[in-house]
Amino acid sequence: MGYPSIARNYSLPITIACIHAILQFLDFPILRIDGYWQLPSKDCWYNHPLHALLLLNGTSPALALWHSAFTHLGNDDPYPLYAFILPMLHAIGCYLFLSILSSLRIRYRTIWAALFFLNPLAFAYFRYPFYSTYLFFLSLVLLYSLWVIKNRNRRLVSVSITIALAAAVRPSWHLGLAIFWVGWLAWNERKKLSRASIITAFLILLFPFGLYLKNLILFDSFSASTWLGMNLARSRLITLDSDERKNLASFQLPTILYRGIYSEDDPLVSRYSETICLNGDDYHNIRFIEVSRKYLSKVKETTDVRQSLRLLKFGIKVYLSSPSNYPFLVPQFSAVPEFLRKYPGLDWFAAVDMGSFDKNLYRIVYPISLLLLLLRFFSFSYKVQIIVLHTVSLTILYSFIDPFEANRMRFELEPFWYLCVLFSFIRIKAYVDRGIKTIRSGLSREN
Repeated sequence: MGYPSIARNYSLPITIACIHAILQFLDFPILRIDGYWQLPSKDCWYNHPLHALLLLNGTSPALALWHSAFTHLGNDDPYPLYAFILPMLHAIGCYLFLSILSSLRIRYRTIWAALFFLNPLAFAYFRYPFYSTYLFFLSLVLLYSLWVIKNRNRRLVSVSITIALAAAVRPSWHLGLAIFWVGWLAWNERKKLSRASIITAFLILLFPFGLYLKNLILFDSFSASTWLGMNLARSRLITLDSDERKNLASFQLPTILYRGIYSEDDPLVSRYSETICLNGDDYHNIRFIEVSRKYLSKVKETTDVRQSLRLLKFGIKVYLSSPSNYPFLVPQFSAVPEFLRKYPGLDWFAAVDMGSFDKNLYRIVYPISLLLLLLRFFSFSYKVQIIVLHTVSLTILYSFIDPFEANRMRFELEPFWYLCVLFSFIRIKAYVDRGIKTIRSGLSREN
């Protein structure tokens, strides 16, 4: 490998690592997640991680287990480890993206990668140890498996491992989506795949399936999250009346506020009310399973098609706003000099003050690129097709289920959007080149 090739493949990832080192020196923060509502009590995730693995049901136990491991390894302070690991994921992710563009034979790949990965938005999130950052990286691994691994059997197994891990990390990457990915590849490459690799790929999906199964066995809910009712109620402003308060919204503490919505005689409450990880004054309390079910029933009773379409429209509006317009990134804004505290300080594709959803390039570029790909959907290879299907399905899911945080969740899909933009750009360029060629041909005939 010559020096030009080394420079092309590694200079940008090394630059990213160096920028993170400078940010660390300047005390640009690694955002703290202690006390996040997705985490149970510290007694649960720190002292009883195996209980957390088995008993957490409102969300995936992955975040709690990672935070527990880093806290133990860091002698009760995980953030120095995060300050090393997250920048490395950013740099490695950039290398994976360069490899993907190289495999696709896209010209000026270093420029494209720099445009996306040197965006201050990426640096902000890769100093944020949360689901969206990890899934951004897993999205890159998934795309790398799809485009760079040439051996079809290895590709299928690698895709299965990655999508299974993503499904285990976040409930919105549904088990059904993972099955679709593996089934799509297995069907389209069936003539060149071994039976062993197909069986192995589907067996790997037993890993996220285990989370669904244990929730069914322990909590009578075949899902990765028992909070669906509360999530839907929050976005639809649906309330319930408890013994303590009228018009009570979902996701409120203390738990006792919901007395009357839940009953101490509920079988799950009777069984687990004294169980570690399920008896704290947090959203992982066993009583919230019944509370969430009551909200889900109210959602089903009150929601109509027109309301759902209005909510989806609002969700897409939030989804297409900058992911840096997210409340938990406020500490990073405070670390930015005053003259940079508009969006360009954290995202150079947006140019409005924090809190506004009106002006940014995402609103123009992303919908147009996706529309172009959908119009020519059946002319693309099955690899491009599954990228489009994956992007569309999760875009709708994020915008509909939890519209208030849809922009942050979109960051998980940014690598897919990057490729959609590039594919549509290539398609537009082909049309333009064809038009120019036609015009020149016509002029030459006239002469």
